[in-house]
Amino acid sequence: MISVVAGLAAIGYLQWRERSAVDSSRQERQALAQADQAIIAFATVERRLPCPDVNRDGEEDCGAPADQKGWLPSVTLRLAGADPGVDVGQLRYLVQRQGGTNDLSLLTDAWRPLEYGGTPANFSQMRTYSQPALFTLTDLCQRIETARGTPMAATLASVNSAPARATAYALAHPGINDADGNGDVFDGANDNRAANANWLEDPARRPGLGPNSYNDLVLERSFASLLTAFHCRPLIDSINTVALGHDVSVHVAAMQADNIRFARRAVAFAALAATITGLELVLTAIEGASEIANGATHLGICVGSLGIIATSCAAFPMHFAAAALAFAGVMPAHIAAFVLNVEAAIAANKALDIADRDAVAADFQCPKIDSDLADKMKAAFDKQKTDAAADVANIKAAIASKEAALVLAISEREAAKKNLLDVLRRNNPAYTSSSLDGQIILIQDAATTWADASLKFEVSKSVVTQYTDEIKHWNDEIKKYQDMQADAAGSITRLNAEIAALDQQIIAQQQLIDATNPADPLMNAMKEELKRLNGVRTGKNAELSLAKNGGAMTSAIASAVDSRDKAQVKLDAAILDRNAKEIAFNNAQADYQAKIQRFVGTNLNTLTYTLTGPGGTVSACTQFGACAIQVNAIDIRDALIRLFGSAYGTAPSTTASFLAADRLQREINALKDRLAKAEAWQAEIIAQADKMKNLVDNPASCTFTRTGGVNPMAPSHADNILYRVDQKGGTR
Repeated sequence: MISVVAGLAAIGYLQWRERSAVDSSRQERQALAQADQAIIAFATVERRLPCPDVNRDGEEDCGAPADQKGWLPSVTLRLAGADPGVDVGQLRYLVQRQGGTNDLSLLTDAWRPLEYGGTPANFSQMRTYSQPALFTLTDLCQRIETARGTPMAATLASVNSAPARATAYALAHPGINDADGNGDVFDGANDNRAANANWLEDPARRPGLGPNSYNDLVLERSFASLLTAFHCRPLIDSINTVALGHDVSVHVAAMQADNIRFARRAVAFAALAATITGLELVLTAIEGASEIANGATHLGICVGSLGIIATSCAAFPMHFAAAALAFAGVMPAHIAAFVLNVEAAIAANKALDIADRDAVAADFQCPKIDSDLADKMKAAFDKQKTDAAADVANIKAAIASKEAALVLAISEREAAKKNLLDVLRRNNPAYTSSSLDGQIILIQDAATTWADASLKFEVSKSVVTQYTDEIKHWNDEIKKYQDMQADAAGSITRLNAEIAALDQQIIAQQQLIDATNPADPLMNAMKEELKRLNGVRTGKNAELSLAKNGGAMTSAIASAVDSRDKAQVKLDAAILDRNAKEIAFNNAQADYQAKIQRFVGTNLNTLTYTLTGPGGTVSACTQFGACAIQVNAIDIRDALIRLFGSAYGTAPSTTASFLAADRLQREINALKDRLAKAEAWQAEIIAQADKMKNLVDNPASCTFTRTGGVNPMAPSHADNILYRVDQKGGTR
């Protein structure tokens, strides 16, 4: 017996220890994720990474650049408005501070816009006229890019992988104890020995058993991941389009008779680059904004309806995963860059008119907005406006319909409640109460609690499903990219063949549309198929670009891995929430069952109770001849079914009279929240569409007077435009 008890105790202990380890690991990962987000928030505001805390007072210590490893400076992060989620001295922090321009904790004027004649990899001293130095997010982006291309060296902050790799920063959690027993709660390269001053362990290292074991957790931010987190590429591209226009004005001001032809090429290049880059970026931003708006709409109605509208709950995470750009900042910035650059190119072309007195009018061409791209831009905006207006109208109609239904549902609920009381009193107004009235109120309260717990449980399950699907989506993306990277040549051949086949299908579909009567009822379906084919081709073309660019492919994989890991953190939290909601739901359902069972007893045919009226109390029952007042059991059953959906059921029905009004009110609240988002999106897209339409329909004047009355844009003015765009675009 003692042996059995001891064995059971040992099994119980081992199960408890395993559950404790799982819970501890989840909490450790959440602490690392929150600290990581705090560092990102700090860098977004301060345009640099925080230094480590070397003396464990919670404040960063930015002394010697050799101090790359220490504690997370939680006090400094909080003072900057970021919550690291931990207290002083809980997490180890390693940050890249070596090599001057590789020091990510410094804030210096490191970035320069591109100039005409340079290459995308070279940056020139563009701000050398009268402008002061700028310290913006683009400078941090440049430092990260420089650090990414720096050859590996022993002094660089690195993770202990095979081979070792430099890192932007990394965080380590010590686990629950000193697993390797060396006196430092951190294990392996995470400890504080001098030999490990520039090291943290590889995040891929897993806990082990036995001597020299390891139970730490490490979160690493690679350079590519950090570039993606700050949207460095779209930000820099936007400012570079303006820099092209600035550079043209510099060329014009400096040109001599023997380089006028070269200057004209510069003008043509700038106008072409501005048109293509600007419009394509705007189209990308429109698409991203639409995804964000759709995602917000689906999320709002999913949460508001508490899972009733399942399609909305299933859709929202994919919309957010697809949206790569933040609409509020990116699209207006791209529009501004596009407008300024085209105007700068026009001014430069006018300067050519003045500078080259031997030229004739035929030598000059105003920079044109590409008509095909402009048409696509207009069509994109028009579709967004049409869709937004239709969405607003549909939501308003749905709200009106449900509000009318709500009035009827409230009336029906009160009628059904009264009907049950009347049946119990045999429709005799002389009886003012029954001994079952209190039980009916308890059943109604239990039904209300059940409805709330049920809907919250359903929404928690939906959220778990959503994040599970999102993780699967990112795992599929990672595998696809990795397969393409492993066989780039084969992928390029395959994608070229698939694009060629799609081109043939697109041509055939367009020919079918052209040959079909516009009034044909199948026309819309044919156009949708053409749209789908074009969308697939766009995706294949993007994959082809990645297959041809190893660096971009590596960055895409890193970004997908980062997105998957963030989704995993959210999934872990969602599972905990779902489990809690399930317990609350089970309790509510058990309570409702107990209340309804107490009312109906073993059988409604044997129900007994009392009625009270002016003459006192009399007995009532559903058994013939067994009491003073006989009530029909079938009438009671029908009244219960009308009010709660069943007489003996384990749960009330949300479509029955008692809960129908509450369900409709939740749907109305969800629709009103969706309407607010839809109207805000409609106003924004109308404003941006009007701005773009005005730009396309009313381009800047481009006339050549030959009188000398038109002055070229001065380099100082162009320089000021560039400086302001750089200043605004690089500040978060």
